[in-house]
Amino acid sequence: MLLAFLALAPLISSVAAATVSVSVSPGAASGATAMSITGTVSPAPGAGVNAFIQVTNPAGKAVAAASVTVDATTGAFSYAFTTGGTSLWATGTYTVTATAAGATGTTTFMYTCTDAICGAGVSPGGATTAINVQVTAESPVWPGQTITISALTSSAANGSLIEAIFQTIHYHTPAGGLVTLCTNTVVTNCTGTFVRIHIGFYEWTLTLPSSSVDGGYFIHAWVNNGPSQQGQGLGQFTVNSALAQQGTLTEVSTAVAAIQNQVTTTFGGLSTTLSQLQLAATATQDAANKAAAAATTLSSSVNTIVNGVQSSQTYILVVAALAAITLVLELAILVRKLS
Repeated sequence: MLLAFLALAPLISSVAAATVSVSVSPGAASGATAMSITGTVSPAPGAGVNAFIQVTNPAGKAVAAASVTVDATTGAFSYAFTTGGTSLWATGTYTVTATAAGATGTTTFMYTCTDAICGAGVSPGGATTAINVQVTAESPVWPGQTITISALTSSAANGSLIEAIFQTIHYHTPAGGLVTLCTNTVVTNCTGTFVRIHIGFYEWTLTLPSSSVDGGYFIHAWVNNGPSQQGQGLGQFTVNSALAQQGTLTEVSTAVAAIQNQVTTTFGGLSTTLSQLQLAATATQDAANKAAAAATTLSSSVNTIVNGVQSSQTYILVVAALAAITLVLELAILVRKLS
């Protein structure tokens, strides 16, 4: 059993190891040419894996670099960039390197310089004056939000701010896409609104597509300032669609609070009105009670008067009866005397 496992171990190890294949199109370029790099990680590494891509010139200096997402199911990745524009682009053979899942793949292409500044002062072991590039962006944000990306360019020699021409500034999406903000300019051909705040300080304001997926977005800025000064910077921001729902919930909460205040005010007025009505009802009840008492007193007085009247009538009737009897007796006596 152990011998069988040891025999299969090299096979298992070879199956588990990843490989990276990479290709570039076109295979030869000159001047400003749009290039496309595609590759595949095999076997597919699953979710959460990025491929780091770097393009180096004949002197071994990086002229382009990016971190792109590897498709979890197919293992595919891609990156696009434009050649030329700085003194680093000398005529010769360029190397493309892609590293992912612990494996590396390479390929090459030929480039021919057609720009006056291409290759100026660039030779194996040579150096250029560096420009420091700092890139920042609002984060986290949500799809459809308007965001601001800032860039600061300064001299690596003394740290002072300096002007720089943006050869390119773009951001890479979690799905491997590339969105270019500006190409070979500082004031035109920009996506969104470009503003130069002051020397060495620049801002772009743009609205993210509503279809932007959640994840990390990496911003790459590449600048130069003449044939011997250049620099690159990397920034990032995170997209989280749940933040948009939070904004909606906040708006709903504010609206509910406003309604609650309005209801409280309304019911406060109703409570005051009800209190006033209750006081009026109490006063009315008191008046009714007093009226009832007066009616009772009046009824007693009437009864007394009625009783008195009834007593007077009885006395008068008795007197009248006695008078009548007296009259009859007197008439009887008179009659007897006459007879």
